Amino acid sequence: MIGWIVLGLFLLIALLLVGRVLVNADPKALAKGLRIGGATIFGLIATFFALTGRLALASPLAILATLFLRGGGRSPFSGFPGLGGHKPSPGQHSEISTRFLRMVLDHDSGEMTGTILEGAYQGVGLETLNFSQLTEIYKEFEENDGESTTLLVAYLERVHAAEWSAFRNTSAGAPGSGSGQSYSGSEGAMTPEEARSILGLGGRATVMEIKVAHKKLMKKMHPDQGGSTYLASKINRAKEILLDSINQGPSA
Repeated sequence: MIGWIVLGLFLLIALLLVGRVLVNADPKALAKGLRIGGATIFGLIATFFALTGRLALASPLAILATLFLRGGGRSPFSGFPGLGGHKPSPGQHSEISTRFLRMVLDHDSGEMTGTILEGAYQGVGLETLNFSQLTEIYKEFEENDGESTTLLVAYLERVHAAEWSAFRNTSAGAPGSGSGQSYSGSEGAMTPEEARSILGLGGRATVMEIKVAHKKLMKKMHPDQGGSTYLASKINRAKEILLDSINQGPSA
């Protein structure tokens, strides 16, 4: 009887630890942790049954423990989205739109592409323009919309870093950095729909999906990784809005 109580306590503690890891872990690290954790749990339970003379139960559990560690190179969790080393959503992307510009962020590569929505280059993709044309657009944006300017600066710093740095140092009209300081508009107007678009999520995203998408994007778009404070603030704000909408009850 005491042995069963000890086993039950062990399993309860293990489940609590696994739950904590599921909320905070990176998907790849999570898959590795679950493989090791699963092998450890099944191995300990198998040992318990073996020591108590229940070999019929110990043998299959020992086999399961082995499969967790040596599954022919394949994770036991390969059938679940986000686990087992498989990408959950190939081609998943985020979208940020302003008056003059719509920017798309690829989750896997961190590549940024954009389409101009108004002005002389309406409908043209940023990636098709040379740096001279981009600075021309920058000046047009600067005169008309601060948020569009800041979003374009984030693109220039990521895609044309050297040229933008030289332009910034020689042009009196360019801001000191692309960190979002040229735009001081309120972030409070973001809607749940916009938040889902920024994080690249559907309408029924779970808390875990929101946190995973946020963490993945921040790894690509954090200022320390070549992103900008402006983009990071947008991503953080999107996470806050979606989590708040879940906590408040009604579906976002």
